[in-house]
Amino acid sequence: YVSLILDPYVVDWDEGIRKPKLEDVRRNTIVGESLDRVNAMMRMQYPVSDIPGQDSYYKTMEVFLANTTKHIAVYPVSEANCREWMDAAAVVAESASLPVNETPLLSVAMAVTSPLQIHPPNIEIMKQAMERCYPIIPTVCPMAGTTSPYSVAGTFLQANLESLLPILVVQLYKPGHPVFYGIGPSATDMKTGRDLYYRAEKSLFKIMANQMAEFYHLPSSGEAGGTLTHRADLQNGAESMLYLLSSHGTRQNIIGGLGSLGNANGMSTEQIIMQC
Repeated sequence: YVSLILDPYVVDWDEGIRKPKLEDVRRNTIVGESLDRVNAMMRMQYPVSDIPGQDSYYKTMEVFLANTTKHIAVYPVSEANCREWMDAAAVVAESASLPVNETPLLSVAMAVTSPLQIHPPNIEIMKQAMERCYPIIPTVCPMAGTTSPYSVAGTFLQANLESLLPILVVQLYKPGHPVFYGIGPSATDMKTGRDLYYRAEKSLFKIMANQMAEFYHLPSSGEAGGTLTHRADLQNGAESMLYLLSSHGTRQNIIGGLGSLGNANGMSTEQIIMQC
């Protein structure tokens, strides 16, 4: 399991929906650190409302790293941001007398732009990971009806190809370097144009993705589960359980993003614990 730390909004049990604060980073990191089933943490690149400007990213990184000893899944937004994570990992490795280029403290996510595009900055992010020993996680998120075909079969065919693109690039640059197979399709609400990340089709996409990863003899990475609602209600329980059962039943290796709700825009401390 990978436990989530931040998202654009926090669903607070007492205060309701609000912007994240630095205390959320500390608390959610400590919760993930304390859960034996959680193997890794994912901070995400969102600012907190009580630290202004660029300092927000550095302060949240400091608080995050100070409260976890677990593997970190990094989702960089730029080459520079990826280097910042690499530098932080180097400090951690050196302080523990670990070889920087041989200790997989991080996994690094690399985005594919639908349909079927990899941009030069994302190639550079992969190259930075390959200079060390950091596994690469494809971030593949086609939206059925807008950036991919509306049908389940059409979107999955495109998503499958998009997940294979970074795998092929990795094998060209550094054969044998660790890389995951993973997709996270969603559906477009054709009335409003909104992206709906946790619709019922998600379970079909998860099952097919894990079957294809097994076919390719690759480890699989994907979401844990989540919900379109921001409440701790029956819909939350039903949707979260549906997607988690799809992951477990088809032997997904990395089950990521514990704590996600509110159409993948919200984060809840209680949700981490309930899903775990």
